[in-house]
Amino acid sequence: MKTSVLAALIMTVETATITAAQAQSVRLDGQIVKTGMMIEGVLAAAGHPTSTSSLVNEFGGPEGQVLFYRFDGYNKRTVVIQANAFGEVVRIEECLGQKADGCR
Repeated sequence: MKTSVLAALIMTVETATITAAQAQSVRLDGQIVKTGMMIEGVLAAAGHPTSTSSLVNEFGGPEGQVLFYRFDGYNKRTVVIQANAFGEVVRIEECLGQKADGCR
């Protein structure tokens, strides 16, 4: 009995960890921005980005857009938001203490 309860608890924790890792979100100017939002919602919540970059495929067709938000001051950080060609946010990355384009 104890073994099955422990196994079920471990599976629940692992599932919750995987779900949390896939649900990306970040707070920008007091608003929550998360994956699955449309780019218009991001712009309404966080304002205009510091810089943008368009993504194109090998044939020159649009693949999406990358928005860079840079914050200076005591808590320097860069937030990179990538949207697909349909305008849906698919990736959010936050780098603390960095100002370079892209967080890697």
